[in-house]
Amino acid sequence: MEDEGSGVSADGRIDKGRRVRYNKRRKRRRFFVMKKIVLAFLIVLIAVCSFGCIRTTGHYRTTMCISNQTNTSFSMQYDSLDGEKTYTFDVDAGTVLDVKFVTEKGTLTCVVTDKKGKEYYRNDEVQTEDLTIKLDDKGTYSVAITAKNHKGSFSFSW
Repeated sequence: MEDEGSGVSADGRIDKGRRVRYNKRRKRRRFFVMKKIVLAFLIVLIAVCSFGCIRTTGHYRTTMCISNQTNTSFSMQYDSLDGEKTYTFDVDAGTVLDVKFVTEKGTLTCVVTDKKGKEYYRNDEVQTEDLTIKLDDKGTYSVAITAKNHKGSFSFSW
């Protein structure tokens, strides 16, 4: 009688064909297990790097940033912001912007303009503050944020 999978017949002879097939199956199984482990490791590595690395898009760079943008608001909270970020949005006449700034370190400049370049707000050294800005006319407005090694946050809603 033959022992299944062992490659040994009842009389004690080794069936090399079965042994080779058995070893190939074991190697193939180990290969797929290792492939899954490597894939899981790469996914974890990418996730860790995406939360701790500097991201560069456009003309600004942030570290440890949480950004949110909807039809009626936008905000950012970060450990470091360098460069310029501009938001453009449309509003009705008489819209009031509710603005909040938090400055822990660094410098932050904010300019709010309409599409013709008329300034509605400008502050070259933003500190921690809450304010409102009334936008007189219906149209397109821009908020330009310029930062140098700024730690803090800002939010605009209307």
